[in-house]
Amino acid sequence: MRILAITVFLSLSIYSIAQDFGEKIENCAQHFVYKDFEKAQVCFNELWQDKSLEKKEKAVAGYWLAKTMIMNGDTSTAIKTMKKAYKIADICSLTELVNDYTNALSLTGKTTKAIKILESGLEKCPDNDNFIYQAFNIFLKAGDINSAELWLDKALAKNPDKATLYFSKGAILEQNPNIKSDSLLSKKLVNSYLKAIELDPGFFDAYYNLGAYYYNQAVDRYSEAANKGSETDTKYQKLISEGEEFLRLALPYFKQASNINPDDPYTQKSIERIKKQLEVK
Repeated sequence: MRILAITVFLSLSIYSIAQDFGEKIENCAQHFVYKDFEKAQVCFNELWQDKSLEKKEKAVAGYWLAKTMIMNGDTSTAIKTMKKAYKIADICSLTELVNDYTNALSLTGKTTKAIKILESGLEKCPDNDNFIYQAFNIFLKAGDINSAELWLDKALAKNPDKATLYFSKGAILEQNPNIKSDSLLSKKLVNSYLKAIELDPGFFDAYYNLGAYYYNQAVDRYSEAANKGSETDTKYQKLISEGEEFLRLALPYFKQASNINPDDPYTQKSIERIKKQLEVK
């Protein structure tokens, strides 16, 4: 409950709306917090219909009304309400509205329209990175890895020292279907995780993902070798050798991840499996 209240407060404080209207929104939000969405919708709708409101206040009311409609199962009307609120909102400030509106559009098969809205938002508010991150997330959820990567590169161009963006770059490259056969992609993936680690030496997930990437490469080699069927086969020996090398590459990253978070069971299991396979004491 406290988290939602903070979200409401932040939206209103950034938006600089009148105190009495802010109190009305907070009162309606209490119904939302306690999951009485029918009362919340009635309350927010009364504000939405109030003709005395300024545009920025009406946009906030419309945003919360739409959120409540979604909780009540009326997504279609919610999208229409968000559209009306979006048209009168200061989108540079009320980014939550843009996020929810474009999410709803994307989930109903209107991804192209959602992206156009975000592109327009980026033109109006060039310093607001939210539109870049939102486009990235929409494409990622839609499984459009290439487009997601393009938007992530835009974010990196504006924030070259942000470790989480390099981590996301590595994670998204892992989903590329050509990652196993394209050495250039593999190098970009590894370098992305390494850059994240360079910028944030305590970044557990970056160490873990890099270790897991090498580990999975080893598993692929062992699986392929098993299908060869003959231990005397030259290709078999080559695959086993490559698998062992990938395990050696994975081990130090798993160890460092374990140093950062010694309670993570998956890291410990990975270290144990690698040591057993390589017979490392």
